[in-house]
Amino acid sequence: MKAKDVAAIVQETLRKKGIDSTVVGGSCVEIYSNSKYTSGDIDIVSEYSLEEIENALTGLNFKRKDKTRIFERKDCEYFLDFVQPPLAIGNAPVKQLSNIKTKNGIIKLLTPSDCVKDRLAAYFYWDDKQSMEQAILVAKTNTLDYKNIERWAKEELNLIKYKEFLKKIDENNGG
Repeated sequence: MKAKDVAAIVQETLRKKGIDSTVVGGSCVEIYSNSKYTSGDIDIVSEYSLEEIENALTGLNFKRKDKTRIFERKDCEYFLDFVQPPLAIGNAPVKQLSNIKTKNGIIKLLTPSDCVKDRLAAYFYWDDKQSMEQAILVAKTNTLDYKNIERWAKEELNLIKYKEFLKKIDENNGG
């Protein structure tokens, strides 16, 4: 089962229990890169308590690990990581989301542009080169709002690293 299948099943189950959630992080990279990158977990942001989420996931056999934010299922290669809200990238709140329809339900997740911003934030602040490579994977296979990303990078005071990202994309495209 792929990340998008697990994410869709989990989100549909939560939705049926009235729990709103959004897939973020490396899971978005995996979905948007058609599994060219695999994260091993499904990162999810929800305003609901972990106890409410735990109760909602009982029917799927995901078990909460030692009162942490991690949920595991023995026969599933992915674990669920319920990340603390708010839904933000760097200092900017997320304003728009994407919905992807799958055979298992709808996945609500960051837009491709916000997914790239999320990965670039790790590159900007922690010099995480793997996160920049993930941003490039998403950029190669999706349409992005580069003006929006550049405006965000400027607000985050990281235009220099953003330009490095653009240069890498150009190099990857044979430029």
